[in-house]
Parts: sequence; C-alpha cells; structure tokens
Amino acid sequence: AMLAGSRPPAQYPEAGPTQRVSVVLASREVAEVIRTRIANLLSTRFPLDRLEIIVAIDARDSHATPEELTGFSDNVRVIIGDAPGGKAMGVNAAMRQATGDVVVFADSFQSFTPDTIPRLAGALQAPNTGAVSGRLVLAKAEDRVSPIHLYWGYETWLRECEARWHSCVGVFGPVNAIRREL
Repeated sequence: AMLAGSRPPAQYPEAGPTQRVSVVLASREVAEVIRTRIANLLSTRFPLDRLEIIVAIDARDSHATPEELTGFSDNVRVIIGDAPGGKAMGVNAAMRQATGDVVVFADSFQSFTPDTIPRLAGALQAPNTGAVSGRLVLAKAEDRVSPIHLYWGYETWLRECEARWHSCVGVFGPVNAIRREL
C-alpha cells in the first residue's frame, strides 16, 4: 500500500475509433439466463458495428440450444463449445471465432455497466498492457457486516494496490479483457 500510494492511479482513454471487440461468453445455463446476459452486453456504449458477441454453449452440460438463442443482431453468434465440454473448452472454441483486436471475457450471471467494454478496450491501447480486469461490485448485504463483503473489500483493495504499483497478478474472471494477439 505504501509503494502504491507513491504513484497516481492510471488513467486510460476509452476505446479507440478503430478498435474491434469480441466478447466471449461461455455458458451452460438456461436460455433465459443467456438471453438476459446477451441483452446486457448489447446495452454497451461501445459501437455495435465494431462489436461481436460469441456465445459458446457447453458441449456436454448445456441447458440451452443454439435455436433458443436466436433473434439477436447479426453480431451475436452462438456456437457449441469443444468436446468433452466445460468452460475452458467453450472459451477455446469461441477464441477460434474471435476477430476483434480485444477479447472481453464475460460470465452468465454478472452484468456490465454500459461503459465496461469501452473502458476495458481503452485500457488495452497502452502499448505495455496485455490484459486488464474490471471490478466486481457486490450487491449490498442485508446484514451490516457480511464476511464475503469484508473479504471482497480487502481483495479489491489489494488488487488496486498491485495495479497501481506495477501490475495485478490476476484478473477477475467474469470481467476481463486481453489483446487477441496474446
């Protein structure tokens, strides 16, 4: 914390005018959950003409079919993840389809604010940055002191200190991005 306090927080621009973004959503959830998440991703402030969303449904344990996930714009593609199944196999299948300069990874149940995708893409314009992570904001606890909220507050503070000093050693799975070339 002392080392981190000696440096100002990084300031990143929003996405550049030519950046293209691929969002990868690997899921085994029911169609309603996936449809809700796709709608949330499409509510971004990032230009939709430079955005593609690739939904990889699990090859083994999916509770949805590609036919149940139709009706979105042309920039939403639904594929079946690689056998034998699992999240990593879905991500691998989606990465082979991704064409964006930036790949944003999302999960089924979290939601993004409209500026999440532009901010992640913007941070990757820095030449020495290869991956970035967003921040999970937990819903308020019913009780005053929730153990998970205490832990997550500490974890978030620690990640912010690491990032301010040099780099964070990990990213938060449901909201992170990489340069596709990496």
